[in-house]
Amino acid sequence: MNKYLDIIFKLFLLCLGFLDFFNLLPGSFNIIDKLLTAILLFCFWLRLSPTNFIIGTKNKKLDWLILFGFYILVIDTFLPFIEKDISIYSTLISYISLILGTSILIIIAFYFSKKNNIKELSVVYAVTNLIKKTNYLKNNLWLRFFSIFIILFAFSQYLFGLVNQWFMVSLDKSLFIVALIYAIKDLKSEKIKILNILGRKLTFKLNRTFSI
Repeated sequence: MNKYLDIIFKLFLLCLGFLDFFNLLPGSFNIIDKLLTAILLFCFWLRLSPTNFIIGTKNKKLDWLILFGFYILVIDTFLPFIEKDISIYSTLISYISLILGTSILIIIAFYFSKKNNIKELSVVYAVTNLIKKTNYLKNNLWLRFFSIFIILFAFSQYLFGLVNQWFMVSLDKSLFIVALIYAIKDLKSEKIKILNILGRKLTFKLNRTFSI
């Protein structure tokens, strides 16, 4: 049941993306467009699993907490879509978000450092292994802590923040692009013949349209 609801949701977003791309939706849809784009991006980051990417061990609860900290740190990206009057307090909000978001990342980094469960197939291990070729990472709590915190903070600013800003602010028709990437990929991977055909036809039509 959940599988089919997921498929219906992706098809719905894909249809909305097409309608928005061809300007068939009212101007007031813009805020909904950005909201749905934000939801899809959140699903993308959740599927990527920051914990698995950074320390090599997947933890869904900590993924949610890390993403919560990331969103707080880049809250400036979303302020223009909430209220224009809120820009008066943008400096104060930036300071608060920096302190709160950084505090969350510090707690997470310390937790990971204490657990000492960093796998070889992780960013932390790869980066620290460039500096030390021994088990120095495994035996040094503070090296683990600072390595994890710096990578978490850099991830939030230079990957998470820039991707969200690009899709939410810089890019027009963002829902169409995100929904297209997200939905067609998943629909083609489903073991349902009709959806596989639909995915291939949509891909063919798009290639033909944009190659003209």
